[in-house]
Amino acid sequence: MAAIYGLVAIGLAVIVSDPKVGELLFRGYFVQDADEVIRSWYGRCAYKNPLIIPYSHLSMPGWTLILTLGEGLGSLLGLPLTLPGRIITAGCAWLCLHQGAQFIRAIGGNTAMALIYVILLGASPAFLLLAVTVYPSMALAALTISAIRYRADNRHTLAAAIIAFAPLFRWEGVLLIGLFLAFTLLEKRWKTLPALLAPYVIYLTTNAVQFGNPWKPLAYRTTRAMGAWLPFNPYLSWEQFRPGATNLITLYSPVVLIGLLPVAAWMAWKQRERLGILALAYGGLTVALLSIQHEFIVYALRVFLTPYTLAVLFGVAAISMWSFRVQTSLLVIAAAAVTTSAAMSFHKINESTVPPPGGFRSEAGFHLAVRYADATPVLEWLQAQPAVDYILTNHMNANLLRADDTCQLYDLPLHLGSPSINLDRGFKPLFKRPAGHGLLVFGTLPMGVDDCELAYTHPRSRMTIYECDAPD
Repeated sequence: MAAIYGLVAIGLAVIVSDPKVGELLFRGYFVQDADEVIRSWYGRCAYKNPLIIPYSHLSMPGWTLILTLGEGLGSLLGLPLTLPGRIITAGCAWLCLHQGAQFIRAIGGNTAMALIYVILLGASPAFLLLAVTVYPSMALAALTISAIRYRADNRHTLAAAIIAFAPLFRWEGVLLIGLFLAFTLLEKRWKTLPALLAPYVIYLTTNAVQFGNPWKPLAYRTTRAMGAWLPFNPYLSWEQFRPGATNLITLYSPVVLIGLLPVAAWMAWKQRERLGILALAYGGLTVALLSIQHEFIVYALRVFLTPYTLAVLFGVAAISMWSFRVQTSLLVIAAAAVTTSAAMSFHKINESTVPPPGGFRSEAGFHLAVRYADATPVLEWLQAQPAVDYILTNHMNANLLRADDTCQLYDLPLHLGSPSINLDRGFKPLFKRPAGHGLLVFGTLPMGVDDCELAYTHPRSRMTIYECDAPD
């Protein structure tokens, strides 16, 4: 069943790599949103600018490197932008299902319970949606479940070597490193420490050498200019929080994601030999991510995939240890919860409309969805201009990046971002407009900027370009 699901996901990934089809099927929820496009573009363009790999602004270096390898091959084969990453993510979805089933068997569960796990997780709407995207959440889930599975098989060095790469795929992976480190120290498995710590230590050392501070690449993510990811964000109002929480409940059943937390707290001690690390990984990630909000996005819904996947695995593993009567009752509740979530998500997506070509939709928890429109004339216009000091384009300008799948923008003095915060070619943040005479490229939302005049408009893609004098 896991293999069949993986094959179906790969087929769906191929289909939705066409922006028009992806928008038709999923209305821009995760699939073909602006954030997806730029992650893939960074991967494809890392050959033009290798600094993208250690610091891509949106993805940690591990996932960016994976996308670079996939998109590099895709470029040679003439594959459309985003397709290689989608196929890789679909493979990670299969890995989540396969390794989770193997874990249930390793702790004494039977084939029926392993099958139930595959069905419950595979039927979950967020899992299906994210299985065909280029987001690293599925990869983090696959790494985590694989490490937990091999630990249950007493292959501790292999488990440590796998989870060691978690923080190189997603920021919150460092919490998993800390969890495995705690178990390693308690069990005195000293020989596994190098495998567990080496990759992240190398990453931090590289940052320290390149930026003078191992945390500097992450620092600007907590500034007000970026909206700020903060614990119990004090700048977040109830009016902003409510729609984000509503979307979270729609995609991820709270019965599964939150309802199992008391059980995890109990089983982490009661069944610490078999379920301790799984219970703590699920509970710790869930509580941590629920506690951190963004001033505008509220919750980034895709990051909850890993704790949700762990919740399903923990729930089925725990249920497999109880009596048949209790198993039946709890599985009925779990099936009803997943079915309700799937129905709510289907209704939400089916009732939503995509904006007109070049238009956008912004909704709490999701990234900006930018409707496909051919922006090739905008790229050609930029290439034909006399030399300027910089070209600043919104980093979520999806249609310009779709038109630039051969990375021609990297032949220009490119900055990515906005006049208030942008990244130069070395991926260092600048909290003001670049110095000199340049061009500002806006997609989906034309706006006036001081010292700038409208230079070009492309109505079909709703993109505008402003020519700017050097600031005083």
